[in-house]
Amino acid sequence: MNYLVEKASLVSDIRIDTKKVEDSVVFLLPERKPSRPLQEFFPWLSSLSLEIEAVRDIYKRMSFSIELEGLRYRCQHMRDNVFSLRLAMGACIPLEDLGIDQPYRNRLLSKELKSSGGLILVSGLPGSGKTTTLAATISDRLRLTGGYAVSIENPIEMPIAGFHGESGYCEQMSIEPGECFYDKIVDSLRCFPSGDTSILALGEIRENDAAAELLRIGIDGHLVMSTIHAKGPIEALHRLLSMASQDGESSARSLLANSLKLVVHQTMINNKPHLTALDVTDKVRATILNGNLDGLKDDVKATQVKAMAERGYKTS
Repeated sequence: MNYLVEKASLVSDIRIDTKKVEDSVVFLLPERKPSRPLQEFFPWLSSLSLEIEAVRDIYKRMSFSIELEGLRYRCQHMRDNVFSLRLAMGACIPLEDLGIDQPYRNRLLSKELKSSGGLILVSGLPGSGKTTTLAATISDRLRLTGGYAVSIENPIEMPIAGFHGESGYCEQMSIEPGECFYDKIVDSLRCFPSGDTSILALGEIRENDAAAELLRIGIDGHLVMSTIHAKGPIEALHRLLSMASQDGESSARSLLANSLKLVVHQTMINNKPHLTALDVTDKVRATILNGNLDGLKDDVKATQVKAMAERGYKTS
């Protein structure tokens, strides 16, 4: 089994057919190109199938996670007996070890955010490493500034519950069958110690009511962090505003302008994270209030120029 575990750790994604594992598809690192599994991999696929079948009726079509021999997978039902599995990291890795450049680490770990609170968005396309970066940010911030964090996820992908440093602690809450993100957010706010408004993290913004609630919480002193699917920082704001507005939040633009602190957008190139960002200035807030989000393109460019200068590159 140790040999199979080693082989399995080199497979980033699996499209598994729980009834005919030989028809499954594996995506090998680092290229992540689809290929047919070798016969020697069939016992691993069969074991994964048993784990899935044991819990599939509980979660129906929801995302869920399974673990086999220390390897954790995020699972999503696709059709009939076919599931999409993505290998999750077994332990949280610091931002620096992930290869996140210093200018972006400085922004994500700003000590000022502990007192000011607000909203941090990590955007990107599926498979861009958003969740990994979010988890690393939570862990690094707790080690650096201490405090309490609650992370709400569906499913829990990376174990970060417990102490981080001497005075930082994280709780992870999963979405159970029949629950929704909004209800879980409301419940989580009751879990914060009296007077503590450290970190509230949402694994991914998927529901309109959750998007609206995060905007409201972001102006109340909490440091709110989440990921969102988008192809760029501006597109992330478009999507967030659209979702909150569809929930009936008439003050969505005002809430976003007053709560937003940072947007970082991540892509993976040769399995290394590459980030762009949007620093939130008074000018950016005014642009959001005016509703001209596409007018933020120059501000995104300005943030990149500033980041390059911080890395020591000449920008003239």
